[in-house]
Amino acid sequence: MIELSSRVSKSARRALEVYFELVSAFVSYVPHFQLNRSEVLEAMQLDKKRSGSKQRFVLLHRPGRPFITDTLKATDVKDALSVALKVYNRTGV
Repeated sequence: MIELSSRVSKSARRALEVYFELVSAFVSYVPHFQLNRSEVLEAMQLDKKRSGSKQRFVLLHRPGRPFITDTLKATDVKDALSVALKVYNRTGV
């Protein structure tokens, strides 16, 4: 989630904004399903990156520089997911 990465790695915010614009442009080529935040959050509970009760995320310091974290605030995850779904639901085919 690029939005979440830019919240965590503020030093690379501009590079991630450019990456977000690029990814957003290509979302229109992805098959579209109507998704909502609660369904996605529920599905995330089954994610293989989960460790016990902690949800782990692979985020970006900048494009090509991933890192793994499990210290995110739930509100940040929900807000970033809302941004991602807004783009997806608006532009997906």
